[in-house]
Amino acid sequence: MPATPATPATSRDQPLVLSASNAVAASGEAFGFGGVALGLGQLAVDWAAVSDAAAGASVTSTCAAGGTLTVALIDRDGNHRVSAGDQLAITLVNCYVKPLEDSFNGTLTIELATPTGAQQQAGTMSFGAQFDVVSGATTVRLGGGLRYDYTADRLTRNIHVASGAQALTVVGTSGSKAATESLTQLDATRSVRLAISGADSPLATVSALAGSGNGQAVVEVEVRNGAGDIDRAQVSFQVLSDMSQALVVAYRVGNAPLTIESSVAANGSVPYVRYIPANNVVDTLINSRLLASLPSGQAWQTGVEFNYGNGAAPGTVVVWNTPGVVCGTAPSGHLKVLDYALDAVGIVTRLAIDFENTCESNTTFGSIRFGSNLSLRP
Repeated sequence: MPATPATPATSRDQPLVLSASNAVAASGEAFGFGGVALGLGQLAVDWAAVSDAAAGASVTSTCAAGGTLTVALIDRDGNHRVSAGDQLAITLVNCYVKPLEDSFNGTLTIELATPTGAQQQAGTMSFGAQFDVVSGATTVRLGGGLRYDYTADRLTRNIHVASGAQALTVVGTSGSKAATESLTQLDATRSVRLAISGADSPLATVSALAGSGNGQAVVEVEVRNGAGDIDRAQVSFQVLSDMSQALVVAYRVGNAPLTIESSVAANGSVPYVRYIPANNVVDTLINSRLLASLPSGQAWQTGVEFNYGNGAAPGTVVVWNTPGVVCGTAPSGHLKVLDYALDAVGIVTRLAIDFENTCESNTTFGSIRFGSNLSLRP
């Protein structure tokens, strides 16, 4: 006969028994634990990618709200990549970690295991002696460890976390009082799937582009616990995979992030590209607008390149308008036509323009593409 399990020393060490009075609160807490565990699983995959990108070199980076994150690879097989048998040493110093929605101090060790089946990555995580939340009067410390694995294909990403040899623990301390919560039978999976549809997109500008790869993407997030309960959420957004079938404007001011506008998702305006022969003007509009003119004797064609503003040839004028931005001085800059074609009746069929527009010491670097497969400038 199997041995009788030892009686816990105190009632606080006994597994929680669900009842009518605690079922709702306990279920909510279990999902909270699951969210933390899944966030840690995603972080393990992300940190491995950071190490791979650095060819195994130690990487220290600044966190979003200050503090630092250090990812160090113990490369036991010497291949300069994260692989089975290696170890990742993670150190956080006042570092805000978005998947966990808090700032942390402490260390975490990831031991990489051999993936099985379709898995791309697998391993175990264990916390150092101190892995603390940096906020509030109550000290919250994560301890113990987890198992995780990661599976991906062209349209699906799966993070799976489960209890390992060590229970995942959360210790809260306030003054002389401390409480410990342990999770010993965790089994949770988060699946992200991508599906694309084109013809049934609600945007007329998309459905009118026959044969394009543009349309609406739907991302479904699914969380499943060990009891088989499933929680799902969907987010939809517009996809632009075939720029030759759309008007696209991309621009950034200085070193700011790139802004991309497209006729797939125009914000209340009716996008167009047109050539106005009476003024020798090319005019494009999505949310931002570019008007560019050449002297009457100069044709718009591939390879045309000119400066505008102070000292420019008469008739070379460029006006760049971005919603909410007013230029108080005459702009200057440079424009280059990479691709240009009209049909027999003067309708623009291809257009690719790169430009730099300076206004009040701020320079905008932009690209316009219509009916063209040329890449946008970075």
